[in-house]
Amino acid sequence: IVAGIIPIGMGLYQLVTGTVWRGDEQQVEGIVRNIGLYHDAISIRHYALQAILSGLLYIGLFPPRRLVVTTGLWSYVALASVVLSKAYSKAGLLILVLWAVSWTLLRRRFIAFFVLVGMGVVVGGYLASQYISQVATIYQKEIGFLSGTVGADRTFNGRWYIWQDMFVDWDRLSSLAKLLGSGKVALGAHNDYLQILFHAGIVGLALYLILLATVGFSLIRNAWRRADPLAVAGLMLYMAWMVDTVGLVPSAYSGYQWFAWGIIGLSLRIRQDERGGLRVSESERADPVVTDPSDAVPQEGTGRRFPLVSG
Repeated sequence: IVAGIIPIGMGLYQLVTGTVWRGDEQQVEGIVRNIGLYHDAISIRHYALQAILSGLLYIGLFPPRRLVVTTGLWSYVALASVVLSKAYSKAGLLILVLWAVSWTLLRRRFIAFFVLVGMGVVVGGYLASQYISQVATIYQKEIGFLSGTVGADRTFNGRWYIWQDMFVDWDRLSSLAKLLGSGKVALGAHNDYLQILFHAGIVGLALYLILLATVGFSLIRNAWRRADPLAVAGLMLYMAWMVDTVGLVPSAYSGYQWFAWGIIGLSLRIRQDERGGLRVSESERADPVVTDPSDAVPQEGTGRRFPLVSG
């Protein structure tokens, strides 16, 4: 929450004052992105997403007792959402919508869901002449593709041409390079799967897909069984990661990895610890008598034990 103050404050300052530091370098469909002093829109929207999720997790895990704190946290989340939206990132806007739906519906916050829908209608109507038209401009090629007036190759900001050229380069590689990786830098692939195909080959891509499939299944299962804040947060970050893998290379951003996989790992580990603690408690009820304390050997998965540091 504290770390997000600077990027969110920077975005709000640019929004309120009209200051544009890097507008000439960062535009989409002729619309200037509010990215502050950062390199591109990816940075500020990642920080905005972190601020949003940190506020939601704090509210969910440690419900404030004072109204002023609750109001302040929700205001912080709302301002971070505004900063994210003004970056005019297609993926960022999609993630924001997915997060709003997931957090409210999965956690059965139906009143909050309808409040958000109502606020969206009111704000959308108020800003229809400006922001909504700008969003429509950003997605005009995708909308044109759905209506049949624009070719598919013009969607995704022309990334199809980049992907086509890279596939031609990959097809020229040797069989060994295709299988295990070429060593060719592919950070500009604008697609995580294509990047890994160059870096780690077919074997590495297969492992990556298996990782995403197994983690996704575990997160969905945990959220379905009990939609606690960390379970929903892990699923939300997984959805954000999957959205970004299509048009970006999120595995190349270390800060994004720490944030996404850190929360996802925490979400999975806590649920695993709960299941491990349940198994241990059942075994203790079956045989509660321990004659010698030295006979009580710790079992794997007992509570929250960390063997490397517990000694």
